[in-house]
Amino acid sequence: MSEVLVRRLVAPDAATFRAIRLEALRLEPAAFCASHDVEAAAPLEMFAERLERNAVFGAFDDGSILGLAGFLIADAATPQRRGVLWGMYVRSGAQKRGIGSALVAAVIDHARTVVDTLTLGVVKENVAAQQLYERHGFRETGLDRRVLPDGRAITEVLMALRIQGGKATA
Repeated sequence: MSEVLVRRLVAPDAATFRAIRLEALRLEPAAFCASHDVEAAAPLEMFAERLERNAVFGAFDDGSILGLAGFLIADAATPQRRGVLWGMYVRSGAQKRGIGSALVAAVIDHARTVVDTLTLGVVKENVAAQQLYERHGFRETGLDRRVLPDGRAITEVLMALRIQGGKATA
């Protein structure tokens, strides 16, 4: 096993991004606010455009993608700009190798250059993910009940990390 490389995905990575994103939506539908069927029907160009609009990071081992995490600015017009960590996914065979932690760290490093606060939502039952985010300084800010594209209702734990002066604070 070689060292895992975490890097920002760019438009030429669209096919790789599409493949792992669709896998994530298929295997963990409750974790995402998107429909597998809708995204599977989307053209590859849509995935390339998403990579150009957002900062999406991939974790690679020997050229194979093992996980991804995205970042977007929630509302650039507000004085305290907020970013969102979204689309976090690590393939089951790659879990417990520190890949999730490396992806979260990459998003935080990028976020501190452009926003004051980084937020996320995680399914309440996903305790391991909540603990991962807490290790990186995120704190619970509330709960949100939402309905998935398939009609199921879930509860999300909302979390935030305040970033000040180039360092993250709780």
